[in-house]
Amino acid sequence: MDVTDTVTQKLVPTQFLFESLEPNVRERFDRAIKLIDESLLEKCRWQDIAKQCQISEAHFHKQFSELFAETPGQFITRKKLRLAVEILLFAGDVPITEVAQHIGYSSSQALAKALMRELNLTAKQIKAVGKSGSSADISKIFSRLSHPTSSNVSEYQLAENLSFQIDWYPQRFLAVMSDKLKKKREHDPANISDKLLYAVELFTSKDIEYSWAKTDYKLGTWTDSTASSSTTLKEGFYASMEVFIESLVGADAAWNALLMFIKDSGYQIDEHADGIEQIIALDKTKDFALTIRVELPVYRKG
Repeated sequence: MDVTDTVTQKLVPTQFLFESLEPNVRERFDRAIKLIDESLLEKCRWQDIAKQCQISEAHFHKQFSELFAETPGQFITRKKLRLAVEILLFAGDVPITEVAQHIGYSSSQALAKALMRELNLTAKQIKAVGKSGSSADISKIFSRLSHPTSSNVSEYQLAENLSFQIDWYPQRFLAVMSDKLKKKREHDPANISDKLLYAVELFTSKDIEYSWAKTDYKLGTWTDSTASSSTTLKEGFYASMEVFIESLVGADAAWNALLMFIKDSGYQIDEHADGIEQIIALDKTKDFALTIRVELPVYRKG
C-alpha cells in the first residue's frame, strides 16, 4: 500500500524536552534515559544512574527534576507502573506476583502498594477494566501514567498537535492469515517473521470508541487479487495517522486525538466498514518503540 506521502510524527515527550538542551547536556540525559530503560526490569536506582553518568547525586536530581517536572525516582516508578498496568490490562491471567517479579518489585505487596498510591486502584480492579472496561476507562488509567502535564509535553498534550489526513481510497484487498499465525503473533511476538510482525490488523469499526483492545480482528497482507482467502476494504474516505510511539500511553493519546479530529472535522466513523492498524517500523533496541499507521473509515455527517 503506497503511503509514501504520509509524514511520520513523533509522540515521545523526552525527545521534545531534549530539543532545547545544549548538546553536552542532551547527551548526558539521553544516556541517563537509556540506562534507566536498560535496568528498568531490575532494581533500578536513580543514584546508580547518576554515578554511571558521572554526575553528583544532588546535581543529577536537581537537573532531572527541573527538566522532566518529576524527580528521577518518580520517573522510574511511573515507567515501572506503566509496564505493570499494561500486563494487568491485557494479560490479566498473569498473577500479580509474576508481574511484580518481572518489573523488579521486591514483592506483590510492594507493587500493590505502589498501584494504590499512584493510581488508587488494585491489581484486581485494573484487570477488570482490561476484561470489560471501555476505551474511556482505560484512558483514565493511562492518563495518570503519562508524562507530567506541568512539563507541557505529556503524551496527551503532544497528541493535540498531531496532524491527520482524510483521503478517499478505492476498494482494497487483504490476504487473510490463519488464526494459528494470529495467535503466534499475540503470544510470541519476539520470535516471528517480519511478514507477520508488519501484517495489517483489520478490525470492526462499530465498537472502536467503546473497546480499546480490538479483540475481533483479522491479520493480513495487501494483495491485488480477490482470491477466496482475501477480504475487502470498501472504497470511501478514511481518516489516518502515522505516528512513532514508545508506550501504550502514547498509543492511547494518539487514538483519542484521531477520534477527536474526526468529530471536529464534521465526520463520523462508518460503522459498516472496517478499519486497519499496522506496524510500519520497529526499533528493536527498545522494549516498545514503533511506528503505527491507523486508518478509520469515515463519512461526513448530514
